[in-house]
Amino acid sequence: MERQSSRIYFEGKYHKDIYFQGHYHKAMYLTDSSGNPTLVWEKLGSQTEEFVFTISLSEDPFLFRLFLCGSVDVDWGDGSSSGVSSEELADQGHWYRGGGRYTVRIRGELEDIGFISKPEVTRVLTAFPRTMNGKKDFRGMFEGCGIVAIPQGLFDNCPNATDFSHVFSGCSITAIPQELFDNCPNATDFSGAFSQNYSIKEIPRGLFDNCPNATGFSGVFSGCDNIVAIPSGLFDNCPNATDFSYAFSSCYSIKEIPQGLFDNCPNASRFTDTFRYCKSVTSRVPELWETHPDASHGSCFLGCTSAANYHDIPNSWKNIF
Repeated sequence: MERQSSRIYFEGKYHKDIYFQGHYHKAMYLTDSSGNPTLVWEKLGSQTEEFVFTISLSEDPFLFRLFLCGSVDVDWGDGSSSGVSSEELADQGHWYRGGGRYTVRIRGELEDIGFISKPEVTRVLTAFPRTMNGKKDFRGMFEGCGIVAIPQGLFDNCPNATDFSHVFSGCSITAIPQELFDNCPNATDFSGAFSQNYSIKEIPRGLFDNCPNATGFSGVFSGCDNIVAIPSGLFDNCPNATDFSYAFSSCYSIKEIPQGLFDNCPNASRFTDTFRYCKSVTSRVPELWETHPDASHGSCFLGCTSAANYHDIPNSWKNIF
């Protein structure tokens, strides 16, 4: 097997490359809200067609998810194993029921790999702040809080707010209020705002209609694997938007991507991994290679093999570069 590369995928973001049959990045850390390591990727060793790493888990229980493409067998290091026999992407989730150090071995012809780790018990928000009047920066404010419901009007008194990046990342939200950002006309950054919310099934129509100054949507819904549809016109009133990288990456249940989704975003310049692993899409995907030919776009449609126009997608838009 030729030397290949992939990226470590933690909490809605891809990190530095690792190399199968080559150099492994020495260590990567995923921490809890207090900064304590809950998962550690460490270089343990590798052999031809065998990929080995260790994970150290302090949470009990803990769900560890591998996203694999290739024909491989996975030894989870706790006496259990599973296999992937298809060349298509496979989502392998595994519950570790006790904390400790586990050695995971992947054997076979591995083509691509990603990691997401989500503890079953997250830090719980006991109450929302009494007032957020005039607040501008909500970056990561409720990240990992286990929030299930967002109160109506939560940001109604924050017209000067600009940064909503990762504001609800890693929560347990079941629904997003349609008017959530209606009084946030100065918002610029929604990067990772709802990433890794596994219970969200629907994106409200018009969610960003009153956010004409928004520029960043990188990873905004990445890892929301129960979302089944993207509303048409979602970004119609975001003419200044530039970054849509990873926006819907690993949204496995999406079946249709609206044509013209980015037609009103003439300045969009980043579509890297935007729909990576949206494997349930059966509609035609937007012909971004024609509407935004100069944008960065590696892996934009990687894994969208069921799309009606998959064979029309240029290789550079559906492969890893």
